[in-house]
Order: sequence, then structure tokens, then C-alpha cells
Amino acid sequence: MKFLSIQALRALAAILVVVFHAQALCYKYARAPSSSESFIKGFGQYGVDLFFVLSGFVILYTARKSHASAGGFLARRLIRIVPIYWILTGAMLLLMAAIPAAFSSHGSFDPLLVLRSLTFTTRALNTAQDPIIYVGWTLEYEMLFYLLVTLTLLASLPVYRTLGLFFIAVYTSLHLFIPEARVIGNFWNFLASPLLFEFLFGVFLGELTLQNALRVTDIAIVALAPVVVAVLEGPNRLLFAGLPATAIVWLALRTDSTTRQWKIMPILVLLGNASYSIYLLQVLALPAIGKLWLRFTPTLPPDLLVFVATVLAALAGVLLYKLVEHPLQKVLQAALLRQPTAGSQAGIQPPTLRTVVQVHHPGKLQSHQRGGK
Repeated sequence: MKFLSIQALRALAAILVVVFHAQALCYKYARAPSSSESFIKGFGQYGVDLFFVLSGFVILYTARKSHASAGGFLARRLIRIVPIYWILTGAMLLLMAAIPAAFSSHGSFDPLLVLRSLTFTTRALNTAQDPIIYVGWTLEYEMLFYLLVTLTLLASLPVYRTLGLFFIAVYTSLHLFIPEARVIGNFWNFLASPLLFEFLFGVFLGELTLQNALRVTDIAIVALAPVVVAVLEGPNRLLFAGLPATAIVWLALRTDSTTRQWKIMPILVLLGNASYSIYLLQVLALPAIGKLWLRFTPTLPPDLLVFVATVLAALAGVLLYKLVEHPLQKVLQAALLRQPTAGSQAGIQPPTLRTVVQVHHPGKLQSHQRGGK
């Protein structure tokens, strides 16, 4: 049984973020705010939190089911994340060089920023700065998470318990003993982000899916994390966005047998497959759409601009996925991952976020062969 709901949630997360950024177009290109901004803008930004929880779930589940080695896991993560990100970063740099006046915040060439962007270290070195592709700041947390999972696999340690105890210990120590951790602009502040616990919540859902029963320790870790954050930082994004995102993913997993019957599900799965391309390409697509809007239809309602920009950015992302990201990923996997993992020999696909997650429910469903994506 494939969890199509996971792909649908990835589509939802990407669209929420695009809508959030499309709202900003109205001030510059429609010259008036969208009437729905007060509602949509508040929720749209939390697509990132949903992405983080989904990432934690998928990484734990696929790594466990495929029996991936540490090296194989990291190689697949890099193939998954890096190529299209570098391509779009290069495209942005070319546009900045060709038409610098079109970029109000990236008009000057900064070699150090380029280096930090390409190495996913922009926020780690300065949490007040964004990479060239500004949404790439989330990928820097993803990369940190991937590295920690790789080290855990390398040491043959249980992923969830190890990372859970590590996150709690590091977060608590930094906030109690390192004053710089509370100041924006340094590595300690990056490492002390409560957003890392959202990956942990996703990993917990993976454990919950794979096991018939959890240990008291497992439950204690996921219960302690938000308590520690609340005590040390008070109300913050983890509590009012991370926890609801976790509940949404859990509900999607529990209701998948019903939602998979929705007629719109094939479209949601397609958008879920293309969600990474949609997420990245919006940085280039939305300003271009805004400029065309201002030139040809500046008097139309701002809400229409948000709708049109979101649809066009999503379509552009799907095309990028179909024409570039997916074919490139297949070529790189064939060239660099020639030796199949134990999981792939057993008929299990490599652990990539492109895979629609399949779950075997103990005692209820027979095992089904996974279809290729």
C-alpha cells in the first residue's frame, strides 16, 4: 500500500509557500495588498514546517526499509538535493549579471555569498543572511539533518532515539550556557533552532508507522522536546506550527485508505513529485510574473495576481521537474549508484523523496510490490 497522502501533503506544503511569497507581489506589482492576505499569509509560511516533518518521516521510513548504508543514504540525498539547486543558483547568478537592475536585493555580486550558497552554509555562518536562492535556507537545515542521520547510520545507532537525545541535549546546552545561541547571526543560533525538532517529529511518525509498539523512552523523547522549547524560549514556531504539522501528517497517514480515492489525487501526486522544483523555481518565476502583471494588467484585483502567480509557478515547477530534475536524477543515480543496496535487491526502491512511500501494516495487509516512480 502506497501512502499517496504523503505526496499530497508535499504538494500542499509547496503551494502554501508559493502563495505566501505570491502575497508579497501585490505590494510591488498590484500596488495594493491582497484581501485574503491576513488569512493566507499567516498559514502559507508554515508550509516549511510541514516540509520538515514530512522529510523526517520519509527519511526514517525509506532508510529503514531499504537497509541503506550510511554512504548510500548520503549519496542519494546529495543527488536528490544538490544538482537542481546548483542549476537554479547558476541561473539566478546569470540573470543578476545580465540584468542587475531587476534585482533589488541581489544586485551586487558577492563571491563569499555564492560560495556559502553552493555549500549550504549561508545560515550556518550568518543566520541573518539568505542564500542566492533565498528559500535555500531551509535546505541548509535539511543538509544538517542528513549529515546527522548519516553519522547515526555509520555508527549503527537507532536513528530516532539517538537524534532525539542529541537534539534535546544540544538545544538545552546552547540555550543555557551559550549566550550567542540566542543572538541572530552566528553558528550557535543556527544550531539552536527549534526547527530541528520538526525533523524529529517526522522521524517519530516513521517509528510509529514501522513498529507495533513504542518504548516509553520513545514517547518520552517526543513529549519532552516541545516542553524544553517552551520552557527555554516560550511560545514559538515549533509549538504553533511544528506540532500542528505533525498532527496533519499523522492524520494523513491514518486516513490514506480513504483519501487515495479522491479524484484529485493524481494531480496532487504529480505536484508532490514536482514539489522540490516548484519550491525552488518560485524564486525566479514569481518576480517575472509580477513584472508582466504590472506591465499588462496592473488594474486587475490583487487576489487574482496571487492566484495566477501561484498556478503559473506550480506549472513551471512541474515542467522543470519533468524536463530537468527527474531525468537528471535518473542519470546521476545510474552513473554514481551502480551497486544496488540490499533494499533495492529485495524489490525496494532507493530512499529518495521522489518515492511515494509504501507502508506494510502488520497483521492487516499483505506485502505489495512497489511501483517505480
